[in-house]
Amino acid sequence: DAHRTNLLRAGLPDWLAEDYVTMGRWFAAGGGAAITDTVATVTGGRARTYAAWAKDYAAAFKAVA
Repeated sequence: DAHRTNLLRAGLPDWLAEDYVTMGRWFAAGGGAAITDTVATVTGGRARTYAAWAKDYAAAFKAVA
């Protein structure tokens, strides 16, 4: 598997590379597609989209000159 090989070349230990490959396959098969109410239950507020989160926190990721 090319993904696993690249992870190992990047210096990841075998066990972690294997876990990343397994996780990638799980997501590719739709494993992360379920929508739950966990965020609302835990935080008391509605979940936000990634786009909304990225917009709100973009300044935190800008390079400091």
